[in-house]
Amino acid sequence: MHFKKSNDNQSTILHEGNVPYLTFRKLDQAGVRHGFSTRIGGVSEGMFATLNLSYNRCDKKEAVDENFRRIGKAIGFDHTKLVFSNQIHETKIHKVTKEDCGKVMKDMDGLATNEPGIPLYTGYADCVPLFFYDPVEKVAALAHSGWRGTVGRIGAKMVRFLESEYGCKKENIVAAIGPSICRSCYEVSEDVAEKFKKELTGHDAKIVGDDNAKNGADRVVDGVNIQSKYCATGKRCINECFENDGKGTFRYMTDGKPMKIEVPSDKYDEAVMAMEEKIKNGQVKGVSDPNEAKNIVKKGHFTYAQAKNIAKAGTVESLTYDAVNGTIIASSAFGVTAMITFATSMWNGEDFEDAIKIATYSGLKVGGTAFITSVLAAQLSKAGLNSALVGSSEAIVAMMGPKASAVLINAFRVGSKPIYGAAAMKAAAKLLRSNTITAGITFVVLSSFDVANIFRGRISGKQLFKNMANTAATVGAGTGGWVAGAAIGSAIPGIGTIVGGLVGSMVAGSAAGKVTNAVVGSFIEDDADKMVEIIQDVFTEMASEYLLSNKEAEKSVDRLKDKLDGKTLKDMFASNDRKKFARNLLIPIIENQISKREVIHKLTEEQMLYGIREVLEDISDMEESYA
Repeated sequence: MHFKKSNDNQSTILHEGNVPYLTFRKLDQAGVRHGFSTRIGGVSEGMFATLNLSYNRCDKKEAVDENFRRIGKAIGFDHTKLVFSNQIHETKIHKVTKEDCGKVMKDMDGLATNEPGIPLYTGYADCVPLFFYDPVEKVAALAHSGWRGTVGRIGAKMVRFLESEYGCKKENIVAAIGPSICRSCYEVSEDVAEKFKKELTGHDAKIVGDDNAKNGADRVVDGVNIQSKYCATGKRCINECFENDGKGTFRYMTDGKPMKIEVPSDKYDEAVMAMEEKIKNGQVKGVSDPNEAKNIVKKGHFTYAQAKNIAKAGTVESLTYDAVNGTIIASSAFGVTAMITFATSMWNGEDFEDAIKIATYSGLKVGGTAFITSVLAAQLSKAGLNSALVGSSEAIVAMMGPKASAVLINAFRVGSKPIYGAAAMKAAAKLLRSNTITAGITFVVLSSFDVANIFRGRISGKQLFKNMANTAATVGAGTGGWVAGAAIGSAIPGIGTIVGGLVGSMVAGSAAGKVTNAVVGSFIEDDADKMVEIIQDVFTEMASEYLLSNKEAEKSVDRLKDKLDGKTLKDMFASNDRKKFARNLLIPIIENQISKREVIHKLTEEQMLYGIREVLEDISDMEESYA
């Protein structure tokens, strides 16, 4: 048998014994025993020759048993303890324990375990083998990635599974891709190609509408229109919702009714006026009353600047900034408000479960049940059900559980109408008024610390310039005072050398400082104080714009204090636009600080459903308590 050994990156190692097998260099280095078999070294005959490892291909059982014994001996595992996967080309994963040894896990395409001495087995023909190992948590896993599993992102799902079930961190996981059929030998049908195109391009998203090559705001994510429109102007937010750059008809309709459009909080009034004008012009089908604009346009919890700064920083994976069009793009059914709320909650120290609940409340408060619909419809459309939630009660119960579903199903109408807001929002309103978790919904609460006090506590306006100007004189005199004070302190019973030195330094430094203050203080003290006040005001504005946490604000002010000197204040005083000068001074400091934030990854479907389920169950509990 001839082996093709071209492996330029040396990622694999061929073990050429009586029973050849492949290992992956990085997995070897991580210390996990593993192997990928060939068809050489077994006892099977004829078309099965020789190392057949399948029991369902009409080969002799005793031959297959012997083949497993041989490959087990070669790699170094007990073949009698093998845990098999019975693959169905899906994405289900089983958590393996010792009780599973020697068994076949039905309908599973992924196996994982943290128990030593348990060998895992998955079988392949053309499909792609995926190996995973976490050397920190000592967790091993295998995944069978057929084309359906690949479309379903079984690799990513396995990583999330290892994180949730075993406490693994993705940065610690070593992964390898095993041998599979190559591109030149495998051709797929058009319908399969379309599934890949739909699911794997641009974070499950495709661009729709006219002339959207540069503007990705109008997106469909898993078949659901994303109604968040965060643009530089309120008018632009609304124009993005209409065909032909605002000149055509409203594009976001569900069952003949317009969807809710979320806009930045500071663009809301302008957006409502723009929508009123569109309605007057007859551009919104089925709507003739301009007053309905307020029911279509919803005010988000965050300003355009807040969303823009987070999107530009790249610390929230599902938010991007289109600099050409000044648009913040959301590639998640959670939209802009909920994702920023989630990210801010995480940065402020909330645990994941609380953060996602806070985010869900935030999304519900802005979008009502339309927010929930966008998430549920995505799941239902994947299951082949109507994304408008028509006749999908059973599916919703299956996803959400009976308790959470009761709130939603009671809000359904038989026939063609989707979920509506009245019943659920009435219950939600009660909850939002009474549940303490909603304290974290708005920015005011998420960033409720006193920025001005942080600033004043670290930078004293009137004394700043004096302190900087007097540094040399004060330090010099203070050093001399320390020496003298220490000598005195050692001579006086009850006063130690250190205490004496401290007192001496303070007295001498103060004396020297008075001389300098008399000269410099009257010259620029008031001007310096005004400059510091401007910097404080600008910093307070920017803390809001960048959604700084308490710690981030403190660190930013400390870094600013280190950079302020007499020259900087004089240059600022002489500038034509002192506020702009202050912003330019602060921007690199603040942006450096926010660049250190934890990256908030795009929420999975399971995580979004978890948040909704938890919130709806809370609503159900509140309804019962009010009953």
